[in-house]
Amino acid sequence: MSAYFYLDPAEIKAQCREAIDNLNDVSMKTMNVEQKLDAFINNNELEGKAFDALKQQIADYKTVLQSVRSLIKYNIGEYKTLISSVGDKILDGDKILKGQEYARNRIHAYEDRAKRCRENAVTYAVIAPFAESQNQIA
Repeated sequence: MSAYFYLDPAEIKAQCREAIDNLNDVSMKTMNVEQKLDAFINNNELEGKAFDALKQQIADYKTVLQSVRSLIKYNIGEYKTLISSVGDKILDGDKILKGQEYARNRIHAYEDRAKRCRENAVTYAVIAPFAESQNQIA
């Protein structure tokens, strides 16, 4: 992570909502195109082998439009998942790195204290019997 890393969940959510709106708009446009293609395909005034072949070709494009809408639906689901999982906490690389450094320093300080405690425990184990014998003499 870099000190320049910065993630604002509110901005991420806003961008996701904007992308969802754009995808919904594209989906509506593909439905409008598909309706117009259906109108052309179902036009009984256009007859002949050439028109039949063209209508079949256009029907194939409808499959492509339906696939595009399926992909749009999937992407909208992914954006919604991101919105729900991004959380609300701003991630500031500089603050995070400083926090990590502080935590490392605290760990070293606690490790030093633990080492001194272990050393004191060994010293106590050595002198405790002597101190007890002195107490018994007195």
